[in-house]
Amino acid sequence: MGIATGMKMYNAQLSPYATRCRMAIYAKDLDVEFLDMPDPDLEQEFHRVAPMGKVPVLIDGDVIVPESETICEYLEDKGLGWLLRPTDAASACGSSAGSATSM
Repeated sequence: MGIATGMKMYNAQLSPYATRCRMAIYAKDLDVEFLDMPDPDLEQEFHRVAPMGKVPVLIDGDVIVPESETICEYLEDKGLGWLLRPTDAASACGSSAGSATSM
């Protein structure tokens, strides 16, 4: 059993974007309810929170977080579970596509 969050994520098993979020959720050992799409019973609510009809979408209470990169950043910024990125700016920059160097 992971860390209780009360969060839900609209998910599609074959979506690489949803997979990215699931990997972060599993790595952080978070308990998030996955709502697998397509599901006719969930369609109306899904289109209310995701008008473009794209997964993943994370629901945290009244907060709706679309897009995989934003979801991963949101999960990290919540401070739950293991840290998945460095805490200082220079190291964080070096872990992304760009890199920081000192002169």
